[in-house]
Amino acid sequence: MRRFVDLILLASFVDYFSLARAGIVEQLLAPVRETLIGYLLGIAAVCWCSLNLLALVFALYAEGGEGDDAPLRLDPYG
Repeated sequence: MRRFVDLILLASFVDYFSLARAGIVEQLLAPVRETLIGYLLGIAAVCWCSLNLLALVFALYAEGGEGDDAPLRLDPYG
């Protein structure tokens, strides 16, 4: 289940940046870019991506065990 959640977080993070690179996010935010709502949407998007990246990093770190030198555990029961 944890790997499934990690994949969803990674997909949403990559999806936002692929849309941003394609210019779709820019087109969606064009009507409200110079308004307060536009600024708030931009801040919310940055916070959302940052939280997704942080959750992904924590999930990958927790998967590896204790300490930085611990190998990645593929079998949680082994």
